[in-house]
Amino acid sequence: MSTSDLRQLIRELNRLDVVRADYNYLVQKLRAASKDTSIPLFQSSSTEFFFRARICNSCELDHVSQLGAPPAEKVVGYQRCNPPGVPMFYAASNRQTALIEIDAQDEDIVFLSQWMPKAPLPINQVFTSSFPVERPEASAREILFHSYLDTIFTRQIHDSFSDAYKLTAAAAEVLTTRFVESTIWDVRVDGTVGLRYPSVAHTFQAFNTAFHADFAKERLELVHVTKLKVVKRSPGHTQILLLDTALEAVDGFLVWQRSPIHIPLPIEDRKRIPFISNGRAWTLPVFQHPPSESDIDRFLSE
Repeated sequence: MSTSDLRQLIRELNRLDVVRADYNYLVQKLRAASKDTSIPLFQSSSTEFFFRARICNSCELDHVSQLGAPPAEKVVGYQRCNPPGVPMFYAASNRQTALIEIDAQDEDIVFLSQWMPKAPLPINQVFTSSFPVERPEASAREILFHSYLDTIFTRQIHDSFSDAYKLTAAAAEVLTTRFVESTIWDVRVDGTVGLRYPSVAHTFQAFNTAFHADFAKERLELVHVTKLKVVKRSPGHTQILLLDTALEAVDGFLVWQRSPIHIPLPIEDRKRIPFISNGRAWTLPVFQHPPSESDIDRFLSE
């Protein structure tokens, strides 16, 4: 596809009626547009943390499966990285962003979970600020294509208008599937990778990563859960009340501590994560006394 053809395609996509647009048509067009372009695939650190939040005001969560990607039948609308019926595991780079991404409001009960890789994860970083402009070999067409992707991924979209996510969901399918199996990057037979993109909800102060549900189930491990209540939400910040913590799961069931104080201690060196044995499992070191307000603020922003 020439640069002129790509400009014409972008005009077509910008003017289409997203409510009536066919999702598979969008995927087809974006795959064609991506031909002969490149993306920066990398492997996440094995010590990187991923954070998810789930509002649950009327029920208790007691199983790991309730904290991961939803079942396919529950995915009824478009989201930023998936169409209906295709569950994704969305994770934020810190706890505060996870709370903001789910639009947690005052008095909401939230289950905030912390995950880490069982091994390094292949992730597409096409939305890093320096790519592809700083590549001397990048063509004008490649820069145009990636600039278009960046534009649609950083648009603010109202929660009630899920069809507006058709374009980003189609782009995410292109950017996370059909990768050639590779032992170097640990891309497996399913050909899927993660996708990292800036958090629009948290005014670009953090990033999110989306993984296909089966990918996340196979490759991510739950290491901590905090049950909390949102006390007061203000722009960019959430004041919380700790309610309970779970440091491990046994046969998939969360082991609640019946104590709100056991949140993870600050990590001083992200290259070396300390774990402590409780006789059954290795768990993160946690507070043994009530954390202060500043401790909780650091916990949310870490």
